[in-house]
Amino acid sequence: MTIGNFIKARVESSSLFSKFRVVTISDKKGICAIYGLIKETADWKIQAYQFSIKKLWTVEKAKSWLKINNKVVKSIYSEDGLHMVIIGGKIKDE
Repeated sequence: MTIGNFIKARVESSSLFSKFRVVTISDKKGICAIYGLIKETADWKIQAYQFSIKKLWTVEKAKSWLKINNKVVKSIYSEDGLHMVIIGGKIKDE
């Protein structure tokens, strides 16, 4: 999902969390993590990663970064609304 100028890679549904924080992973590369406070346990967990379109991120580049960094996500949304689902580390078009 494009949130402002970002491609979003969702790890968990936002409905599991009561509040959120954005933490910069790399300002130079334009990568952030959204941490959420889990409602039931009060633990913080990554809810999503965001990749800045202004830093020339594409869905393909974001998928590559996620794979290289061993990140497992449920979905990726691009600026044009294309939705891709990642299951068991394998990416397939929905």
